[in-house]
Amino acid sequence: MTAQDEGADNAPLTYKYIFTLAKGEKKEFTVRLHPKTLELLLPPGAPKPEWTKLSNRKCTNCPLKEEDSPHCPAAVGMTEVVNALGSSVSFDDVHVRVESNQRDYEKRVPLQKGLSGLIGLIMASSGCPVVGKLRPLIRYHQPFSNLEETQYRIVSLYLMSQYLLSKKGKTPDWTLQGLGDLYKGIQRVNQDFMKRLLTVVKGDAGPNALVILNAFADAVSFTVDGRMLSDLEEMIYPRPE
Repeated sequence: MTAQDEGADNAPLTYKYIFTLAKGEKKEFTVRLHPKTLELLLPPGAPKPEWTKLSNRKCTNCPLKEEDSPHCPAAVGMTEVVNALGSSVSFDDVHVRVESNQRDYEKRVPLQKGLSGLIGLIMASSGCPVVGKLRPLIRYHQPFSNLEETQYRIVSLYLMSQYLLSKKGKTPDWTLQGLGDLYKGIQRVNQDFMKRLLTVVKGDAGPNALVILNAFADAVSFTVDGRMLSDLEEMIYPRPE
């Protein structure tokens, strides 16, 4: 990013996650994003350990090629988090504060819940071609969101994208079939990425990392079915008691 890009109108979009652990210990992670593309901006010389190589348990549905991308972009983006919190206990109660350009959030939650938002943010912005399809949501990142909130945001974004496609003369997907297919792909990435993490974290940290990523997977791994649409309809058109 050039000096001009760092101007007031083009300053990076930032999300700082501050975890206050037991005995007051703090862990801070600042996610910097390009203001227009929302691409993850890593510092020059960001570490790329062996476990981040694309060939190391590459996701089964990853379209990247080693000659073009020697390292898994999501793994590279996750390196700092893995190094700092890979051995933490997932159900520890922690205070999490999230500071962004627009507003701040804070809440006391289990560590896995706080980390799920950070992990999702990194993976969507990292350059992963599968999870990266969720990148438009990053601009309005909502920490600590529950499944209902996530469903509402995802469906709203998808329907808006289909409307814009129709305005361009293309065929929109009003049945939401494409949304279901998108999340099947994301589910596969989540499952495969867990296996990659389990090769680098040891002992108690292995199951912990699995729980942490499962928290993220649980928040997004829904399929478009009658029940979900019924729930959304009830939110928009509530039935009288």
